[in-house]
Amino acid sequence: MCQTKKPDKIILYLDETQFANRQLSFFLRQYQKYGVEVIYCEDIGPHTKYYYAMQSHPDSSIITVDDDVIYP
Repeated sequence: MCQTKKPDKIILYLDETQFANRQLSFFLRQYQKYGVEVIYCEDIGPHTKYYYAMQSHPDSSIITVDDDVIYP
């Protein structure tokens, strides 16, 4: 979140079955303090990371990232 061009919004879509108790890790709770929004949704496989964002924000540019990749 220290890049030159700041995003308008960061939304994290989490599988509602994996997070049924809706308890987030300490680190995710800290990110929420900086405006990261967490939305619980149905897991639709690899499409989960963009499908809901495209439905909610059809006119926006959407960038996806994976939790198992380190981005330089």
